[in-house]
Amino acid sequence: MATEPRFSISLEVVKKVEEMAFNKRAESRRTGLGALYLPDFETTMVRVCKHPDRFRVEIKPDIRTVRLARFPYSVIYRSADDLVQVLAVAHLRRRPQYWQQRL
Repeated sequence: MATEPRFSISLEVVKKVEEMAFNKRAESRRTGLGALYLPDFETTMVRVCKHPDRFRVEIKPDIRTVRLARFPYSVIYRSADDLVQVLAVAHLRRRPQYWQQRL
């Protein structure tokens, strides 16, 4: 029986995820909205870890992207063996391609 992939995430990406989770702008729009971000990210990562090859290829051969369900962000990742490597969490409208310089 195959095991589900684990995921790794860089410190820079962790900061981005945490920033959004505690984002004052989101909170100013609706109380509690910032607190919903982290569970949305976690749910997305569970989906990615279960089916890493399911989502759209952004850059061939192996850079993929998946949107968060409730927020205008995408998780950019690559998968190899039993590891999903998160490269970035990018806003869909604000600097959506900023992460490409990391490749």
